[in-house]
Amino acid sequence: MEFDETQARALIKTADPDGQVILIGSAGHHDRYNRLQLYSFATAPALEQRRDVFGEIFRAVCGVIGEPTILGGGPNGPDVRWRNAGPRARVLRLRADTRNIWIETGLAEELEDEELTTFEHGGFGGSSGPSDFPHLPYTWQLIHLGPGDTAEYLPGGRLASTLPHLQEALKTLVKVWIEQLPIQQPGKKATFTIASSGIKGGLSFAYDPAKGILLRIGSRTGDSVDGLRR
Repeated sequence: MEFDETQARALIKTADPDGQVILIGSAGHHDRYNRLQLYSFATAPALEQRRDVFGEIFRAVCGVIGEPTILGGGPNGPDVRWRNAGPRARVLRLRADTRNIWIETGLAEELEDEELTTFEHGGFGGSSGPSDFPHLPYTWQLIHLGPGDTAEYLPGGRLASTLPHLQEALKTLVKVWIEQLPIQQPGKKATFTIASSGIKGGLSFAYDPAKGILLRIGSRTGDSVDGLRR
C-alpha cells in the first residue's frame, strides 16, 4: 500500500511519458510516501483533456496493482479506492481535481468514520439556503469486482429537504457522472428511480454515455397512460 520512487515513476511512465511526477514524503522517510502526485496540468484543462489523462493513469494503475474495490468520485474529481481486509485495513485512493492527479493512502477505519459522520451530521444551510450536497465526501460510489472489503457501515445517503435541494443534488450527480462514469465504467449506464406518491412508478433517471440523459416519468394521478420524456 506504499510506493517507492521507482514504482511511482514506472506508473506515470506507463500512463504518460510526458507527465510530471512530484513525490511528497514525510520527513525522515524519503523512500516511502503516503501521497504521490502523479500528474500536474500546467493550466486548467478542458473536461475532455482532464478525463483522458485521468483515464490513462487509471488504466495504468489498475494494470500494476489490479482492479479497484470501489469506484466513485465527487464534484472535485474522481476517487477510486483499493481497500485491504482486516481490522487494520488501509485504503489506497487514486484521486484527481481540476489540476492534479495523485495517489494517497491511510487507515480505512479513520477515513470511513469521518465520511460517515459528515453524511449523518453535516449541516444544511437551512431550507432557504444552499444544500451541502456538493460538499459531501463523495457523490457516488460503486462497489467493484476488485479484491478487498467495503466499509463496515455505509452512509445511508442524504435526504433533500426542499425541491431546490433536490435539483442541486441531481445537478451535482449528473455533472460528476458525465466526467467520471465513462472512464471508470466504459460502455455502462447508471440508473435510479425517484419515488413519489403522486407518480405511479416514480421518475426513472438514466445516464448513458452514448445516448445522454434519459428520463421516464410514470403516470400521474388522473393520467390514462404512462408518459416517456427525454
